[in-house]
Amino acid sequence: MAAGDDRLSDLPDDLLLRILHFANAKEAASTSLLSRRFGALWRSSGAVNLAASVPCGSRYIRSAALLARRGAFVRAAEAALSAAAAAADHRVTRLTVHVECDKEDKGSIASFLLSSENDERRSHRDVFDAVLSHPAARRVEELSVAAVHPHWSDKGNIVSSDGAGIYSINPATLPSNTLRVLDLTNCRSLTPSPAAAAAAAAFPRLETLRLRHCTANIDDLHRIIDAAPELAAVRLEFVHLMSNIHDVPFLVQLAMASTTRLRFPAATALTLINCLTNGGMSGSVIDAPRLRSLTYKGAARSQFELTSPAPDMKMVHLHFNHYFHQRDYLRFIHNFTKVKVLKLKAENVDDMAVHGVFFPNIARLELDGGFNRWSKMAKAAAAIASMLHCCPVLCDLNLNLISTVSPDYFKKSKQVQHFFQRKSQLDFDRSIDDFMRNSISKRGDHRHNGDEVSGFIPGLTACSFTCLQNNLRRVSLQFRLDENSENFGVRLVKFFAENAMVLEELRVLTVETET
Repeated sequence: MAAGDDRLSDLPDDLLLRILHFANAKEAASTSLLSRRFGALWRSSGAVNLAASVPCGSRYIRSAALLARRGAFVRAAEAALSAAAAAADHRVTRLTVHVECDKEDKGSIASFLLSSENDERRSHRDVFDAVLSHPAARRVEELSVAAVHPHWSDKGNIVSSDGAGIYSINPATLPSNTLRVLDLTNCRSLTPSPAAAAAAAAFPRLETLRLRHCTANIDDLHRIIDAAPELAAVRLEFVHLMSNIHDVPFLVQLAMASTTRLRFPAATALTLINCLTNGGMSGSVIDAPRLRSLTYKGAARSQFELTSPAPDMKMVHLHFNHYFHQRDYLRFIHNFTKVKVLKLKAENVDDMAVHGVFFPNIARLELDGGFNRWSKMAKAAAAIASMLHCCPVLCDLNLNLISTVSPDYFKKSKQVQHFFQRKSQLDFDRSIDDFMRNSISKRGDHRHNGDEVSGFIPGLTACSFTCLQNNLRRVSLQFRLDENSENFGVRLVKFFAENAMVLEELRVLTVETET
């Protein structure tokens, strides 16, 4: 592109407005300096994206500067909303409020957002209440509210049991008649006021609900869900779900502590990522009669139950990020025997073995689990064989054996080495060894000078699978080339090439292990 060319101005107004729809309000307003064409264009995007950066520290919490900054933010928010509403035919369809602290300091953010009795009159209301009460915010279709700091991350296994969240949202303050998308981050409560609870506000157009790093009372969550007959997509990430357990008799408390019941009557897509319930990680009952897609990340709960699943439930994505007992895993996965697409992810592929579970409808299967130098080939092969056995109509198989754990971690950690060495002594391995000896004795051609030839895979080669004979047409293999892994990935390539009778496509991706 030649110097001085202005390709941005050549874009049509509709595309520019779409770009400005997601820009920060301050940055969007600054585009008016680019040219006359951009003068008031940002005001017509129908979106107001507000952002504030809060200095941290105990002195700042008690200073008058906090009140002044809060008041300035509220005034700027009101001005941006008024200008956007005037230019966009009195319609602001998207509103985001993002407040960020430069350090891990909830106190500073909370003091900025929440008013106190000693605040000046201009800043007496909470920041979010002041913004949401503006007339232009009453017709918003997409609302996103977040209070974060840049160092918070999702690396933790679960949200802490003492709860999360900084601010509260009263559902009565939300634009209930027009709201389609509600996205909250670090909200500590969805409790309505007594008057609003009695009125039972409705959300006739709400389609998507996202809660991230929040604490929510289950009754309050159900109140919103029941008021939204079109709520099709629900996403809960690092959410602590609580019940009013102290308001019921002791024996009932015991039952509630062991199982958490959640209702999603209209949901077709549900995502649960590292959530904590009233009973810890013990169990949950999910009632979602229209559910077609489920994404779950967390522990394999033995008491997890999916009741009334949709008969045409299509896809389930399960990511187990904790060590789990095989019994709990089998009980958990038994909820999804009718799905058509199954994605499983665990630390090791040999953790995914299934016994006594049948998937008559699965057409696509994705297994994502590492195979490293301390894994035993027989156990990994047995896990893959068990999945092939239970999926008779499997057409598409994606097998990723590249561990997400760095190889250097295994090299330097003697504890991890000891862990894998100890696992290799389990009774399950001995049963696989017996199976290997019986299979090899029947197939003497696979012996050469007392060693297995490179193409033989104990637990797979001697078996017959219905899907390989009739249905499997696409196979994708990803593995690490490692001298100490007995060339397991290479053997799998040869196995599928020779045994998948109707195979049309075989994709192979290899990664070399650094030494």
